[in-house]
Amino acid sequence: MININTYMEDMESPFDNVKLIRIDDEVNMQRISSKLSDMYNGYCIEIIYNDKRLNPLCITTTEPWETYLCLIKNYLIAGYSEVHDLNHPIMFYFLKDEENFLRLKIENSYDNTLEYEISLPEKEFLTIAFKSFLIYLDYMKIYNPEYCEHWKEQFNSYICFIANKLNVE
Repeated sequence: MININTYMEDMESPFDNVKLIRIDDEVNMQRISSKLSDMYNGYCIEIIYNDKRLNPLCITTTEPWETYLCLIKNYLIAGYSEVHDLNHPIMFYFLKDEENFLRLKIENSYDNTLEYEISLPEKEFLTIAFKSFLIYLDYMKIYNPEYCEHWKEQFNSYICFIANKLNVE
């Protein structure tokens, strides 16, 4: 079983001790909502597979859902996708693995060292990732409607394409 959570960066925490707030933590999300940008925010995506946290790096970066949305779209088109992180020297890959599996690979693009790699059930991972993105947008619609509108304007074609390919409403 796969579970994916989004954690926003708490802009009120000290720079040297950044705290993360899960998107469904309504009290703390409301507290930081006035500091959320209308266009770009810092957060991280946590992936849990069979009750084990997969991404021990917990990379807090600018708009990781943009990265994952591009990865999903390109993977659905070509069976392969690679996207460079917007802020960090990190390259994300989605690769076809054995039948019905997808390989998620994260590399340090400075020296091409492998940081993380795992094989996941393809359909389950892609569907849950996309649904988790939609949940993220639903929460952001509450805390920053302008941000949500920006996303829909900029990525509506991606969202519609992925929803159609994965049969997600």
